[in-house]
Amino acid sequence: MTGQGYGGTVMRKLVIADADVMRLAIQQEIARSDESRSDHRLHGLLLVTDGHSCQQVADLFGEDRRTVQR
Repeated sequence: MTGQGYGGTVMRKLVIADADVMRLAIQQEIARSDESRSDHRLHGLLLVTDGHSCQQVADLFGEDRRTVQR
C-alpha cells in the first residue's frame, strides 16, 4: 500500500518482521517506568482529542475501554 506523503513523495507501508516480538518489547518499555506510562497516557489523550473514540484508542492500545476513559 502506498500513498502520497509530505512534499508529494510516495510512502511505502512499513512492514515489521516479528511484529509480536516488537509489540511485547514496546509494552515492556511502556511498563518500565512512570515516565513511559505517562507518555503512553498522553499519546492516548492526543488520539482522543484528535477525534478517535475511547473504544478506538483502547483497541489500538490493547486496553479496556474503561481504562482509556479514566
